[in-house]
Amino acid sequence: MNAQTEYHQVANAITILLTDISPGLSEQAIQVIKKLVNSISQQHSCLHLNHDELSVIAELLASPIASTGDVVTPLIIRGSQLYFHRYYELERKIAEKLRIMNQRSAIPGFSVGELDSLFPESQPFNMQKIAAYLAATRKLTIITGGPGTGKTSTVAKIISLMYALQPSLTFALAAPTGKAASRLSQSLQQTWAGQHLDHPLQVSEQVQTLHRLLGISKDSSKPRYHAGRKLDFDVLIIDEASMIDLAMMSNLLEAMQDTARLILLGDPGQLPSVETGNLLADLTIPFPGFSDRTRQELKQHFSGTTIPPEEPSQLTNAACRLTFSFRFSELEGIGKLANSIIRGDPEIPSNSEQVQRQDLSRSTLAQVTQPLNNYFQLMQQEVPLQRLFDELNQCKILTPTREGHWGVVHINAHIEQILESQNLKAVNEFHYHGRPIMILRNDYVNGLFNGDIGLCIDTRLCTDLAATASLDTSKQSSLVACFTDSPGLKIVPLGRLPEHETCFSMTVHKSQGSEFDQVCLVLAEAESEASQNLQTRELLYTAVTRCRSKISIFAEQNTWKQAIQRQRSRSSGLADFLCRPLAKR
Repeated sequence: MNAQTEYHQVANAITILLTDISPGLSEQAIQVIKKLVNSISQQHSCLHLNHDELSVIAELLASPIASTGDVVTPLIIRGSQLYFHRYYELERKIAEKLRIMNQRSAIPGFSVGELDSLFPESQPFNMQKIAAYLAATRKLTIITGGPGTGKTSTVAKIISLMYALQPSLTFALAAPTGKAASRLSQSLQQTWAGQHLDHPLQVSEQVQTLHRLLGISKDSSKPRYHAGRKLDFDVLIIDEASMIDLAMMSNLLEAMQDTARLILLGDPGQLPSVETGNLLADLTIPFPGFSDRTRQELKQHFSGTTIPPEEPSQLTNAACRLTFSFRFSELEGIGKLANSIIRGDPEIPSNSEQVQRQDLSRSTLAQVTQPLNNYFQLMQQEVPLQRLFDELNQCKILTPTREGHWGVVHINAHIEQILESQNLKAVNEFHYHGRPIMILRNDYVNGLFNGDIGLCIDTRLCTDLAATASLDTSKQSSLVACFTDSPGLKIVPLGRLPEHETCFSMTVHKSQGSEFDQVCLVLAEAESEASQNLQTRELLYTAVTRCRSKISIFAEQNTWKQAIQRQRSRSSGLADFLCRPLAKR
């Protein structure tokens, strides 16, 4: 059954149910309900009624299936927005909890002078200092910024600051995926070690996935931690907040202690969550700014820094936007390209050391996969396991789609043909030494989660695994799967792996939360409306910001321009729930 057929069946079933409750609905009202179902299937949380559809509001409100939210009904109407009750309640509760949380709450003993030892006295660090100031003086802090702006290093210093002021504080750190959690853990470790900072966290307890934090298991959709059983932490820090959907955010806020602090990190320019919602963008676009009182405080403590004025938002004073990139120059290379995408500039900067483009029509699969040759050579040698992982992360081939000649499936199959020609893989062999795999389904027994990346390893070619205490190669094949996303090395017999696939190449969506030295982005001309909808400004920005030093773009100039002009906007009412003037604080 294709997605379109499934949508029609669901839409018809819901329409039949609602018309049974409210017979006599007009054809226009029925079509609007079906349109709402279609919107939800595309991860919108509501339907914005157009001018011609506004006339159905009175009809629906006069029926037993709709209300303005004052009573429980299947449909909720808020202004010109039509909701199913579930998504209305998710947005309403999130907005209400964030509004209550957005208040002053200084850590005892904190003074601005505490920041001087953590942040150098230079202009680029001022916004980082302001972010730390907000985190130390407020219950809710949202830190946004593009690649290399220092979001995670700022949080590392915030944790050290809080720990120094109040050693009894307990912390929970989480991210939507295992890969994002691993990256956050590594960044924190590097900052703490590089700057000799004290912190309260052990490696084994640093960063979890959101599912693990809340105790969401395969046996129950209800989290272990919820409103009736709260998480026992004083500070909750979540990275890659752009990937959080409405249901997950609601669960997190429900499970938090009323006294706990929340710090969200993320880049609102990236792709939104796979599930319903566009959370981080709704919270920070337009940017909430600062009240007059807080602006005066910040100008006094951080002179020379431009402080955005207050917007009519219930999140005023909660958000800080880091704009200076320590990794890329805004004037050239990857930094210039990322900024041009955000602005909607359709031109790709001229080829440089960091950015290169070639028409896809003049490219071959061999050219696209050429950067992997070093990894292929390592597959033939006896090298430490970490060397293989490091080389694998040097380059990743990204594409919007799974299917088609330039899709993930075909590119991975082509690479495996190369391996067969080099005798690195036998024909029809499924598992082989050096095969990178991505987990596709959560496996709570083995602690593997959707998006985790590992390697199939022949232990005879990785001598550092022979002495691993948890591995008994005498009782099983010399081929095992190894994962390093979790703290420490995880070795899993191949027969116990959940559903997985080869991932020399992956979709841009699956790459979120990852980072590679080099990215090869393949952007083919869209072959269908579905693939066309994937090629958006947000997808290009997400792909470009996955790389540290170089991006190779294989795309026609016109295909690139069309993707830049196509923005993936999701219908949501969360920003409207939060867009109410507050008294100056």
